[in-house]
Amino acid sequence: MRRKSTIIIAVMAALFLFAFAVQSMAAEQTEPGQSVTLSGMIENGQFTSDDGQTFDLTGDMAEELKQMEGQRVQIMGTVLEAQEEGGPSAVEIQDYTVEE
Repeated sequence: MRRKSTIIIAVMAALFLFAFAVQSMAAEQTEPGQSVTLSGMIENGQFTSDDGQTFDLTGDMAEELKQMEGQRVQIMGTVLEAQEEGGPSAVEIQDYTVEE
């Protein structure tokens, strides 16, 4: 009985560590030139991803997306350099979908 409890605790600890590692990898900052697919919200004319990163929107679909204030969307695009020092990076939008 004691051995069974030890095994269960070890498995639970391993699952916790695995979940933490996956979350840490998902929260990594995006790099300029990187193609991304991100989910999040349109807020104040910008895109805020589920992991808290904020991006300016550029490209042909940017103005359309900026009009979707408060909507959850998934965007596909390429990360660009921040337009000003210390400002948010930008994403050049290639496509998007509205999430329900």
